[in-house]
Order: sequence, then structure tokens, then C-alpha cells
Amino acid sequence: MTPRFKEALRWMAANRKAYHVVDEAELAKASGTEHHGGVCFLIKKRHGTSVAQWVAKAGEEDCVLALEDVGNPHNLGAIMRSCAHFGVKGVVVQDAGVLESGAAIRTAEGGAEHVEPITGDSFIDTLDQFRKAGLRDCLNVQP
Repeated sequence: MTPRFKEALRWMAANRKAYHVVDEAELAKASGTEHHGGVCFLIKKRHGTSVAQWVAKAGEEDCVLALEDVGNPHNLGAIMRSCAHFGVKGVVVQDAGVLESGAAIRTAEGGAEHVEPITGDSFIDTLDQFRKAGLRDCLNVQP
């Protein structure tokens, strides 16, 4: 075990969170990869907030990005990273689970923790819900 995880383990013990120190083979098995970097955290997967839930708690200055037909997890991760950097609070996609894939989370490089996934069933209906709630939209449509 490397000393770089000492503080994390101390916090987990103080907050009564379970953890296990295991050998290399068990770590590869638990993480599903040989490229685990010496650590694997098993965390509860986030579920997307509905548009109605988001609108009910959104601040006046909150910014949301709505995406249609973007499914590549590496692209989604890069988008989340950029959103976090520029203060975008949420990303709307048809299935918020795509924002939680391992590839998307890794590519986001920490940005996923700052961006809330929002599930919108239909892109047009989702935009209408935001408009009806008084949020304005800015669109950049490419031909």
C-alpha cells in the first residue's frame, strides 16, 4: 500500500466507511482491469435528475448543457470536464447513465463530480420544459 492513500484510509476509518487492503490479483479482479493504478473505489452510481427536479432547484444563474445524439463516452467525459471548468451545473442527455461510464468518468478527470447528470426523454420536450420554467436557451446549430 502506498502512503498516498493514507489520508483517504484515515478519513474512511473516521467516517466508518468500509475498506479492504488486498493483494494485486484481488485488486485486478475487483476493478476489472490491470490498469487500476493501485486503487479501486466501489461507489454508488449516481442516477440522473429529472428535468422537473432540476428546474425546481435551479438557481437563477445556473447553466445547463443539453446534448442530443452524443454517445461516445470519451467525448462525453471531455464535455463534462469542459462544463465543470466553465461552471456549467448540469448536462442533459436522454440516458444519464452514459455519463457514468468508466471511460466518461476517467476522461472527465474530476469534472464529473461538479456536473449533475439530467435525464431528458425527448430533446425538444426537454428544451420546452426549461423554457416553460423561465430559463432561456442559447443555441448554436451547425448545418
